[in-house]
Amino acid sequence: MRPAPSSSTRPTLALVGATGRFAEAIVSALALRDDVWGEIRLLAPGVTTRTLSVRGSEEPIEVLREGSFEGVDVALFNLSPEITPEWTARAVAAGAVVVDASAAHRTDPEVPLVVPGINTELVAQRPKGIIALPGPVTWGLIDAAHVLHQGWE
Repeated sequence: MRPAPSSSTRPTLALVGATGRFAEAIVSALALRDDVWGEIRLLAPGVTTRTLSVRGSEEPIEVLREGSFEGVDVALFNLSPEITPEWTARAVAAGAVVVDASAAHRTDPEVPLVVPGINTELVAQRPKGIIALPGPVTWGLIDAAHVLHQGWE
């Protein structure tokens, strides 16, 4: 993927599992914010002919392979829990900070389970180089709890 201008001083982001709605949502969210990323790599475990629009350009989704994480600073994962540990280990070994949306690392006591806006400070405490995100049920409960909380303010 083509890097943004002056990408040499900006971090590289990898979207792992880029063929699903996860990657589409991340790319859409990135478009709403200041562009802080240099290169954005789109990766998937299988061969695909799909592309994804990033920064106004259709970009190919590359096959996840040995070496995919060289130079990556942050890797956002959304793979099946069965294959996630192998690939997150490779990303961490290459120097990336991993944010995992699968269930693979949620119960590991050495991997912080971070709920943005609730316990964001745990992002800095990642002995394995991995941050786990809660599952979809938790996100729904957080939204409901927020609405209820507003009713008591």
